[in-house]
Amino acid sequence: MRITTTIKLSDDLELEIEGNYIPEEPMIRYYPDGSGFPGSPSEFDIHDIKIIKGTLLDLIDNLNGNLDLWDYLTELSIKQIEER
Repeated sequence: MRITTTIKLSDDLELEIEGNYIPEEPMIRYYPDGSGFPGSPSEFDIHDIKIIKGTLLDLIDNLNGNLDLWDYLTELSIKQIEER
């Protein structure tokens, strides 16, 4: 499902992130035939990022050594969506 979420990284930096969210699928221990399903974690495929408040330099400063911006924003987006 297509979702837009706003993430406040600091008082000076806010992002609006749009993408497709796929909810977690819970583990199923056993089907009647004895097989099971291990489940799958939530996923969020980012399609667009807008800086609502702040600048690109603020975003870079906020990373604090986190080298993978995409994974960082994906994890924050999933957390934000699932806390609603």
